[in-house]
Amino acid sequence: MSPLPTHASAAVRAGARDRARPHTRRVRLATGLALLAPLLGLAACDGGDAHGSSGGTALAKGTDSERLNQLIAAMTPLRADLTSDHHDRHLHEGRALLEELKHGDRELGLEALRVYEEGGQEIDAVRRGLLTVAAYCAPEDMRKPLEDLILVYGAPIADRAVSIDLLAETSPERAIEVYEPLMKKKKQRSTMPDDEFFVRAYIVACRETGHDPVPALADVATNIMKQPASRYFAVEELGQHPGKQSFNVLRTILVESTGDAYLRRKAAQAIRNSVPSETACEIFREVLSKEAEQNFAIFMLDMIEDNCE
Repeated sequence: MSPLPTHASAAVRAGARDRARPHTRRVRLATGLALLAPLLGLAACDGGDAHGSSGGTALAKGTDSERLNQLIAAMTPLRADLTSDHHDRHLHEGRALLEELKHGDRELGLEALRVYEEGGQEIDAVRRGLLTVAAYCAPEDMRKPLEDLILVYGAPIADRAVSIDLLAETSPERAIEVYEPLMKKKKQRSTMPDDEFFVRAYIVACRETGHDPVPALADVATNIMKQPASRYFAVEELGQHPGKQSFNVLRTILVESTGDAYLRRKAAQAIRNSVPSETACEIFREVLSKEAEQNFAIFMLDMIEDNCE
């Protein structure tokens, strides 16, 4: 075996001496840390940028107004010419700050509503942040304002859409009362947010309260006047609620619907997830035997091969 090079041998000997003298190791470690401390401090100080993004998440401090000003700054996009690490840090800090403020008291929520209603905020994310803080901190006070934003034409569509989610998250019982009649309408008014927003929020509210969503979802799934995305969400959720009504709706869509192949695929997947495999496979084979559209026939053949054989 060849001898170690001189510098390697020296390192080994030094290591052996250090193991024999632990006090020496501690002294060297302390000295090294002392030398590194100024460099680490400089690195920490260099974490910010010219647009106000810091290197770490700063918790909101000060009065309610000052805390909301911090939120507005955090929700305001950075300059486009900054590098992606600045944008990523700014995004994460904004999310953390919003999550913190959501747990504030009622007074903070009312102040957020006041700032929102004053207007002048042109950035969607800023208005969304203010509405979120208001809804979570003062849910009872926000029911009527959220309903008005949802139902009354005039507010930006982004605000109306987020209000649909916020009412379901903070006042789910009321959300069900408001959304169910809208979902059962044959055709939505053109000035309302898209049907899919109501369907998704309705599902959230039903999960929170234990309310049975199947009747309303069945109406949406079988209503050809509804926007396609809302029907996709409804069909997918029906697959999570096994039962006679869900099964009949899904089977009808799979067997009889011919205009929307994607809706039929969602129905087939929902059937696979919600009924015994023998029942699902019997339906799949029936559909395949009568299917005229080649691509959908291939899809059904794949479903049978993957789940029935």
